[in-house]
Amino acid sequence: MLGHYSVKQTEEYAITEQEAIGREMKELELRLKNDSSNVQSEALEKMIEELESELYSLVKMEVFNNDTCFQTNIVKIQSILNRMRHAI
Repeated sequence: MLGHYSVKQTEEYAITEQEAIGREMKELELRLKNDSSNVQSEALEKMIEELESELYSLVKMEVFNNDTCFQTNIVKIQSILNRMRHAI
């Protein structure tokens, strides 16, 4: 009986405690989801920055400067990276 006057009082406390634990678990779940989405956004942002860096390195190479297909693809890739950055 946990020191309560009656079993009914103990049961009421148990029910109240279960409801409180349920609310706290839902709140924790929401916090964890938000934290993981922030981590994912940061990871995506880092990957985009790395891709942009690699792209910039390719653009600097003089070998491809006269290749119009290469230049067109560079523009397409930059556009995709920009859309990805805005989607985060």
